[in-house]
Amino acid sequence: VPAAFMALARSVVLHRDAERFALLYTVLLRLRRQPGAIEDRADPLVRRLEGFAREVRKDIHKMRAFLGFREVDEDGAPRFVAWFEPEHHIVRANAGFFLDRFASMHWSILTPELSLHWDGETLAEGPGATKRDAP
Repeated sequence: VPAAFMALARSVVLHRDAERFALLYTVLLRLRRQPGAIEDRADPLVRRLEGFAREVRKDIHKMRAFLGFREVDEDGAPRFVAWFEPEHHIVRANAGFFLDRFASMHWSILTPELSLHWDGETLAEGPGATKRDAP
């Protein structure tokens, strides 16, 4: 499989469109017959997948740029909690960014799909939340 396909697929699988896996599989089968097909920017299917990848990258950027933590008291210690509603399945893909950036803080990121919780040592995943759950 060409590296360009793998790079594209890493983003496309995070898209919310229900057809994403079938579309990737269609391109994968096409690549068996036409190894350079992934480079065909005029191909409607490749363009559609590139659009998915672009939307995912935009959503990742929005989460990184606009997520706002609020400090809450948790048993006498500060915890920083944020609410975010991603358009795509990007929360896990973004976890490393927040671990690196806020490693010294105890934080939680709440989303409708899942929640991430960092205690300074361990990243834990929890169930989705509602906006009412955030401060």
